[in-house]
Order: sequence, then structure tokens, then C-alpha cells
Amino acid sequence: MFTRPRAAIDWSTEPIVAEANWQRHQTVRPSFVALAETLIAESGRDSRRIDTDKVVGALTNICRTIAAENLPDRSDAIEAILERPGNARDAIWDYFTYAGAKGVALSNHIGELLTSGKVRIIIASMIDEGRLNSTGDVGSDGIPLMSPDSPDTEALADPGGDELDPVSTVYKLISSVGLSVMVYGPGDLSECFVATSEAAPLFSGTVTESGLLGAFPDLSNVYWFGIDGVDGSAIVVPVTPDADVGRILREVVDPLSTLGAPWSTAIARGSVVPTTFARIFDRSVVRRVWNLPGLHTLRPVDAEPLELSWSLRSRMMADEWRNISGNFFAKEVVDAQGARITVHFASWRGSHAVFVALGESIDGRVPDEMTRIELSSCEIGVAYEQVVLIERLQGRGCPSFADVGGATDRVVTQFGSLSGPFADPMPPRAADQHGEGRSAPRYDRGRNSVLELARGANCELETNRLRVELEWESGPAGATVDTSALLLADTGKVRSDIDFVFYNQPRHEVCSVRHEKYSGTAGAHDYVSLDLATATPYAHTIVIVGSLDGGTFSSLHGLRAVVNDLDSGHTIISFSITGSTSETALILGEIYQRNGGWKFRAVGQGYATGLRGVAEDFGITVD
Repeated sequence: MFTRPRAAIDWSTEPIVAEANWQRHQTVRPSFVALAETLIAESGRDSRRIDTDKVVGALTNICRTIAAENLPDRSDAIEAILERPGNARDAIWDYFTYAGAKGVALSNHIGELLTSGKVRIIIASMIDEGRLNSTGDVGSDGIPLMSPDSPDTEALADPGGDELDPVSTVYKLISSVGLSVMVYGPGDLSECFVATSEAAPLFSGTVTESGLLGAFPDLSNVYWFGIDGVDGSAIVVPVTPDADVGRILREVVDPLSTLGAPWSTAIARGSVVPTTFARIFDRSVVRRVWNLPGLHTLRPVDAEPLELSWSLRSRMMADEWRNISGNFFAKEVVDAQGARITVHFASWRGSHAVFVALGESIDGRVPDEMTRIELSSCEIGVAYEQVVLIERLQGRGCPSFADVGGATDRVVTQFGSLSGPFADPMPPRAADQHGEGRSAPRYDRGRNSVLELARGANCELETNRLRVELEWESGPAGATVDTSALLLADTGKVRSDIDFVFYNQPRHEVCSVRHEKYSGTAGAHDYVSLDLATATPYAHTIVIVGSLDGGTFSSLHGLRAVVNDLDSGHTIISFSITGSTSETALILGEIYQRNGGWKFRAVGQGYATGLRGVAEDFGITVD
């Protein structure tokens, strides 16, 4: 009570002189800046890409946290000292001497911790994850902020397209992953890709299967796509859970953060995206990556032409063209004789085309009597298993609205000049828009027919939503069959373990492929449900596997694999599996992409090594 009150000290400016009696007891007094520079050098990374101040900040945070916990009454002074610039922060070691023996002991503890191997590991990990990079800021959740054009964000609107609509497919992809890296701006997609690949050379080495998603040969589980619209364009890199985040930060996020106007960059969380990107996405189409500069060598010989622009699609629909799916349109018109006919717009032999269907083809050929028709324009060919009167638009690019209108008028005029049985047009099957007179067996979806396949046979699929399962007539009571799926790249292997959908991992993270279960009269049934539209840009082949939890397939009699159409509820494909002996797992069938569509092949190959053996054969790591 006899002590005179001291004036408050401003520790942010007050010089600190160590108490001589205590300073000699301090044995570890590292310089924060020097220690940070040492840790950066030890990391092996390019020191120009790492922010020394951020490393110093990480070290002072450790010091601040421990000191404030043990000297709570001095936390304001500690905070003020650690906020000083450069080497002035090192005065904290002198300040600790003011706390006597406890302060000196605490000083030694913190100094030893900061120079320990544990902190070296922590800082090295933060550097690897890109949290201490010199470009861009980091949010409170540790995610780089990059350089968006505005802080405004909004939830991306669901485009509401059908299962074949690429924009709807990529919307689901963005929404299903946690984070997506975005480059966006007012230029066209070719300009956006050139700027992106110059900043991040990784993009120049893109590979692709379907063209809708690009991938990187030596970076697993990382894909990208490009959108082109009325208000600009964008390149998006969805970050899947199994992706190498460290490499994405170093090779994608960091270099893209250096991009300047007119391009902005951002990391979206789920479907919450920058408002400007949402506006671009709302009026855009997905471009296949092989149409971009430097990637033309990826384009297959039989690739479809360039996607229609959003503007052309909008004008066509305003002109009463009905969008069947993707770039496939139909329109009712009246010819010169007053007859109503259906005109179609789609791709044919690498070009956009306008056509009228004349009738069924014969094994993919034009009937002889139709080859003798004299035409002043157009041509007769086979498209979508129909004989068609067709006019191709020149080139692989996107046609103009005037081009579409002119071709339509010429086809309608030519059709009006036909006589005989050819003047009774038949509409092509919209579900077969990707084919050209294919001769594989098929089921008639409209007649509820079941196509019986022999082992090794294949057929085309007219629906995207399927259920595949095993059925049997008799067997041991309570027999349990597990059904699973493996999603393969065009290498014939899975990309990672997430591509194995089974009872312990019942849903795929990117595609709508699920393992589900119900109890039937013959026992417990597992089945696999699929929406092939969501798998189109991701998987080349989906292998369906059945396995037994005890016993062998020889004990199940009348065994057959069954494919059901989830939309109609009907069985569409079936094939018997015979000759089983010691097999405990079977590859029931393969669903694979061919000529822009999906096909099913009956396999029936047995494995005595069970589900583990099948999984390992396709690249799954089994613990």
C-alpha cells in the first residue's frame, strides 16, 4: 500500500533493457527473422515464393500463444512487442526478464521450442501447403483468397438441364467438391486458356478422355473444364478430396494468383462463387478442351464439331427449335404443300447438320431404292439409324443463326420435291443421337422388351439411369451377394481408391454411382444404381462386380445378371451366367463409352480370389 503507482508504459515504443541479474539465465534467444530465413532455406522451396513475414508471423504466433497463457497479466505488453517490425520483435527476450524467474524459464522453453524439430516440421508443412506463399492472402480458414474482381459472392444457380447437358454436369461437379479454383474474365475461352497456361504451364500438358474434362498426367484426381459465354469465360479446377493439395497450391493456385486484368482468380467453396463468375456461368456453354489453343492434337478424328454458343442456342429456342438434349434440336415446320414435317439439327460426321428422317436404315445402309433419288441439293445418308435427307454446315466451328436457317430452308425445299414413300418422314430416336447406323443388338425401350445377351455380347443403352444386380432361382438360405462398381479411366485402371463403390464406400464422390441394398425373397440383394450422364466426363468404363460373402457361385442356380431402367422400372437387359465352380466373385458386365454413347457388355468372368482379387486387378490398394 506504500508503493507509488507507476505510469502506464507503451510497450510498442518503450525501449527494453534486460535485467542484468536475469538475462544471464536465458540460454536460447533466437532472432525471429533469422530463424524464419533458416527454415525457408531448409524447406528446399524457392525462397522468392515464400513470404518471410508470414513465416515470422507463424513463429511469433507460437510465442504469443504460450506467453499469454503463462503470463496473462502481461499479454498486452507481449502483443505490443511481437507486433513490432523486423528485428525489433526480438526485444521479447529482454522483456521476459521483467517477469523474474518465471519469465526466464518461459523464455528458455519458448526459445527451445521454436528451434526444435517439431516446429521445423510444422513450418515445413505450412510451406508445402502454400499457406506461407508470397502471393495472395490467406483467409481465416487457411484457404488462399487469390484475386477475385469483387468480394461479392452468391450461390450458383442450377441450370436445370437434362442428364446429357454438359453445363448441368459441371454444375454438379462444382457443387459436390469442397473447393474449386477459378480463372474468369470478359475475354473468350481461348484467351482465358492462353493466359492460364502461360501462368501455370501444367495446363499445357493436359490430357483428356471425353474432351469435357482436362486432366494432368502426373497429378491424380485433378481435373478442369472451360466455359464460354456471352458475358465472358472461365477455367475451373474442382479440387477433389483425394487431390494433392500441396501440389495444387504450388502449381495451380500460386502461379494463377499472378494473373492480372482482365482475368480474376478465386477459390470457390462448393457452389458459392464470385458474383461475376455466376453471371458468366448463367449464360455459357462447356467447351471441349481439345478445341483450345495448343490442345488440338487431343481431338479424335471422329470428334463432334465445336459446341454451339449460348447465343445461338438461345436464338434457336426463341425460333421454336426444341432442345432434345445437348446440341440436338428439333423443329416443326410447314413445307410448300402445307404438310407439317419435323426438321432436326445435330452433329453428323464431324459437322453440324440439318436433316429430315426418311425411314429406317437397313443394317446401317441406305436402301437401294433411295440411292436412286435425284437431288438438286442436300444428300441422303444414315444418321441415328435412320435414312435422312441432310445438309451439312461447312466446317467444325459454331454456325451462325443465318447458316442454320438457310440449311433448314434448303432441306425443307428438297424434301418437298420428293415423291413416293420417301415423303413420309420418321423422327430419329433422340436417345441415339451419337450413333451412325450401328449394328449392335438393342432393346426396344418403348415396348418393354428384355434383350437376352449371350456372354461376350454387347448392346447400346438408350437410358442413363440404370440398376444392375444379380438374380438366382435357388441357393443356400440367406445367401448374400454384394454388388459393386469400379470406375475406370481409359487406361483400364481406377484413378484412385475413390473409384471403388461398394458396401464400405457406397457413393462415388464425383459421379452418381451408388451401392444400395434391399431384401428379396431369395435373400439379401445388393445392387448398383448409376446415372451415366454424371459419369460421362469422368469414367471411360464402369465394371459391375458381384461377390459372395461365404460360399461359391456354383451354389446359386439359375444365376443371371439383370439391368433395369430406373425411369420406366422395367428390366431391359438380362444374361445367364453358367459354368461357375469355385468363383467367389464375378465381373457381371461392363458399361463403357463408345462413339459418344454408352454400351453394355455381358462378361461373366469369375474370380476365385473374391472381391479383393477383382479390386486389385483394376488398381485398388487393398490393406
